[in-house]
Amino acid sequence: MRYRRNDSFRYEFEEPVPCVFTTGNDACRSNEADGKIHDISLGGLKLITPVTVPLDKEPTKIEVSFELNNHTFFLKGEIVWGKSSFKYNTFGMKFNLDEAAKKELVKELKVYSRGVAVIKNKV
Repeated sequence: MRYRRNDSFRYEFEEPVPCVFTTGNDACRSNEADGKIHDISLGGLKLITPVTVPLDKEPTKIEVSFELNNHTFFLKGEIVWGKSSFKYNTFGMKFNLDEAAKKELVKELKVYSRGVAVIKNKV
């Protein structure tokens, strides 16, 4: 596979990270729902949940909160794709992040990945 320099890196979690999310706009927001983050990049993430989220022609707004290394992230964006199966639904979220949030996410992902590497080496 060819490396594309302008594409974001993608970190795939060995054990999906629990999260809480809401969808909709300010006038009509859903209740909080639980999900798990399968992978993440500076551009977005893949969310797995048993909750069905209707996808309209307009992109569905979404807010996701999760904890990584005792740091809580609150990320906003929109759902850009979705797949449903019998037990769960998978959604792709595109972020709306500023440069400071991107730097913080990269920093915490580096710390997290080092911790996973240390744990693997001890086993």
